[in-house]
Amino acid sequence: MLAPATSSGTNTLRSVEQQINQLQTLRHRRRPFLPFPTPWEQAYLQHRQQRFLEVDFAMMLIGMVLYLSFAWADWVFGGDQSMWMIAVRAMLTLALLLLALHLRQQQSARLIPMTAIGIALVGCSIVAFTTQLEGSIRFAYHIGIIPVQVFAMVLLRNSVRSFLTCSLAMLGVYIFTAWWLDEQASNAVEAALLSLRPLFILFWLLLIILGTYLALAMERVSRLEFVQNRALELEAQRQQHLVEQLHQLSITDGLTGIANRRQFELRLQEEWQRARRYGQWLSLLMIDVDDFKAFNDTLGHPSGDAALRQVAAQLHSVCQRSGDVCARYGGEEFVLLLADTPAEAAHALAERVRQLVLALDICHPASKRAWLSVSVGVASRQVDGSDSAAALLRQADQALYQAKRQGRNQVCLAASSVSS
Repeated sequence: MLAPATSSGTNTLRSVEQQINQLQTLRHRRRPFLPFPTPWEQAYLQHRQQRFLEVDFAMMLIGMVLYLSFAWADWVFGGDQSMWMIAVRAMLTLALLLLALHLRQQQSARLIPMTAIGIALVGCSIVAFTTQLEGSIRFAYHIGIIPVQVFAMVLLRNSVRSFLTCSLAMLGVYIFTAWWLDEQASNAVEAALLSLRPLFILFWLLLIILGTYLALAMERVSRLEFVQNRALELEAQRQQHLVEQLHQLSITDGLTGIANRRQFELRLQEEWQRARRYGQWLSLLMIDVDDFKAFNDTLGHPSGDAALRQVAAQLHSVCQRSGDVCARYGGEEFVLLLADTPAEAAHALAERVRQLVLALDICHPASKRAWLSVSVGVASRQVDGSDSAAALLRQADQALYQAKRQGRNQVCLAASSVSS
């Protein structure tokens, strides 16, 4: 059954086109790395998280393994503090691993921010280790901070905010620790190493600046890529909606929104073939609005169009099955195609249609009945291959002619429509 045409398809197409226009605006904005408006920002964050899971999650796990593997350095150089340092590494790695797996399973939007926090904790743990070692070897642990910073640059490259938060937190903890402890050199080597601390901080700061630039560039590319891909998806949807809309227009009557004659003729052949295959009944109702020319001449064509739409809505309301077809055949003529419906049921439905139209109470000044009415011709056949769909159509038309000859506002059953 073809439903009356509605504005839902048009509204959907309009919504898609509005989204495409919004994306084009986002694509050409002056600061592409800034957050999108709320709906698009949420969609982008979901897209970024999915990419993170696909590309970077394995790298994060590898980083945890590498961090834990340097427990050998704690064992070799840690002295009395080695067991404490190894325990910190192990517990921190286990906690971060369990948290990462949980966030991945939950598809949590906090995965990337929590990754930044995890990297910051790893960096701070190395800073803490430098405070527990004695002698010149503690300065060797400073080297371990640099890979953590580089790791943050790589893993958080698509999130400027997360990268800066993580990096500045590690640097701040390092500077605060150095100021708080106010280490003193015990020999010339340590004095030389302590004198290099400002250069180390400067080098670290340069890494953060470089990483920020990289993150800005990568987030810009990531956001533009998201906009372009989403625009392509929406354009494909738009084309699909246009194709569907064009198809709907080709099979729909523009005035009433029900099937047009072309669609009816196609469905008639389909239902005829199906009925012949299974030996089923097929019924056809040919419906004509009585004295419609006089109605138009008296009340005008706009009133006539409105009346036809109301009649079409009533006719469509009686078509409840997928095989039923309600169509405008031409002018003021309509047809109802009823699959697997014998003559008696078709005649009863035709009478119901006649009464439904009368119940509209549409005034018809040029009719002797004073109200708009219809005449209905009914033809039914148990399809067996000995006849054709065109013959069924002729029989319904002849029955309609007979109903009009008998005074209109009647239902007439074709003489050949005899049910067994």
